[in-house]
Amino acid sequence: MSRAEADDRRILVVGIGNPDRADDAIGPAVLGLVAEQLALRALGARARPAGGSAPRAPLPPCRLVVLPDPMRLVDELDGCELAIVVDAVVAAGPGAQQPGAVLLLGTGQGQPALPVAPDPTAGGTHGLGLPAALELARALGRMPDRVAVVGVVAQQLAPGAPMSAQVRAAIPTAAMQVVGLLATEAAADALHPGDPPPWLPHPVGTLDP
Repeated sequence: MSRAEADDRRILVVGIGNPDRADDAIGPAVLGLVAEQLALRALGARARPAGGSAPRAPLPPCRLVVLPDPMRLVDELDGCELAIVVDAVVAAGPGAQQPGAVLLLGTGQGQPALPVAPDPTAGGTHGLGLPAALELARALGRMPDRVAVVGVVAQQLAPGAPMSAQVRAAIPTAAMQVVGLLATEAAADALHPGDPPPWLPHPVGTLDP
């Protein structure tokens, strides 16, 4: 394996979901916007923060994968150090987040497991799917050191239904969360003693080239 191929495998960005199942399409949709940002920066384009003109930090090499089934994540995790997973999540009960809310959860080798989704009847990625896939990866020795889950609270998951307006509106916010995680990783890799603090994601806004 070449050094470039090894660098690409070090960071994995995954969008989980079915584009034909309402809000389950959020993972692939967010990954599409992230891919656009990666392409722009690879071409030397600059994305400007809201209210400023400073150039954005470069993003590290990574591998983008869309998966309809979270259990397929187990094989993809093999050999990576950081996995960023985008998926729809089900929220229920008192204090639950509203549809379209973007949540950030973390796990990894030596860290506690993700909480199981509160609606085990939801099926697919929204019951035991993603947490179970990650714990299987742990049992097989494939769990990365770090796993960040960018979850978007779903409103509906009915087959054939369109994505809800609240979840569709969350696509740029979720994509910025992913881009921010990648940029922070790049800044951390480049830090040397005496360097300024790592670049931080800009406030919620549009992803302007």
